[in-house]
Amino acid sequence: MIQLTKKHSFSFITISGLLFLISPILSIPFIFRGLKNRNYSAFFFYALVLGTFAYIMLPYQDLYRHSLNYYSWDGVPFDHIKFIDLMLNGLITYVEWFMVNYDIPFEYLRFFEIIIAFLLLSKIFNYLLVKTNRDYTNIQLFNRLLIFLLFFDFFYTAEGTRFGFALSFYLYGVHALIDLNSKWKCTFFVVIAGLIHLSFIFLSPIVFFLYNLKLQKYQALVLVVILFFVFGVLISQFAYLLGSRAEWYFSNKEGGVASYSAMTTFGLIGFFMPKLAAIPFILLLFRYYDKNNRWNRMSLAWLIISMITLINPVLFYRIIWVFMAMGIYLLLSIEQVKIINTKLISYMIIGGLIFISVNTMRYSYSMIRSPLITKIFFSPVVLFSSQPYFDKTWLNQNVKPDGYPR
Repeated sequence: MIQLTKKHSFSFITISGLLFLISPILSIPFIFRGLKNRNYSAFFFYALVLGTFAYIMLPYQDLYRHSLNYYSWDGVPFDHIKFIDLMLNGLITYVEWFMVNYDIPFEYLRFFEIIIAFLLLSKIFNYLLVKTNRDYTNIQLFNRLLIFLLFFDFFYTAEGTRFGFALSFYLYGVHALIDLNSKWKCTFFVVIAGLIHLSFIFLSPIVFFLYNLKLQKYQALVLVVILFFVFGVLISQFAYLLGSRAEWYFSNKEGGVASYSAMTTFGLIGFFMPKLAAIPFILLLFRYYDKNNRWNRMSLAWLIISMITLINPVLFYRIIWVFMAMGIYLLLSIEQVKIINTKLISYMIIGGLIFISVNTMRYSYSMIRSPLITKIFFSPVVLFSSQPYFDKTWLNQNVKPDGYPR
């Protein structure tokens, strides 16, 4: 059994902390060294750096919408929050109300969300590494760490505000069920995920039903074909029941994301390129599938749903993301009993590099154009503020009503 560095080295914490206080950028090489040496404290400092990058992001797209929501609660009594507000934005509604009415800048929401999300996911990763009976070499350990880091979707978690944050709670709930055998912990974290983003409330019963069926591979393929057509019929007949959300999920407006036909050629390429990163995990799942492996069954359940929702870009984007986020845990669980082909590991790393490269090209402008970008080279004392950097005036002057930069 592998021995990770469980102790939180005082010298590592001290040096990392000092370097971060001098400059978050300067601390990165030392933090990476700690990650490579399997020092648990390094995961916290890495999360801290990611949170800092999230803090400086310009509020475009979903962040723009949530920024407007944040300011809309300014001075509004708490009891004026309505059920429809919670249906649309979940528990984040209460967080935004609290922050704006107690003068906490909106930037801190994504700062703490990124930290919490990454730490929850890294806790699962480290648990499965410690649990394994395999004797990994240093390069094998580094490769698995690299896969984990590459498939943490920083940009969408920070910009989307809710789904990526909810996903981290959901996955920890799955971990509690599969690895800790704790149904009450699973229920708690899955419910929290659902309260943050309602999709997990709707999808979880379906997922757990598929999970408990203990399907064979060929049965899963047949089920996908049948349910794909059933889903298409249901969407065409009952999409209107989603009310105000129907246009977001099913609109064909030009430039939208709810229909492939509404996307530009560049948009289609940008949409599908990161999804190709799921292929190595699909190969892993089917080549080493064992219905008695619980991570196998859970991954298969999410893959089934993602294939069913392929006809809708918004749903497919989110659901295949859940499958990819599970990929590293699927790998580590299989490796407890089987030896994985090294070429497949290489494909996962290549897929991860494609995934992070395309997402960086698509979303990094929100950091590169930020007036705060130069401040991350200096002490965070200079960066973090008690006043919002992007107030209502800034939003009106710099962001279009559709959430894109002027």
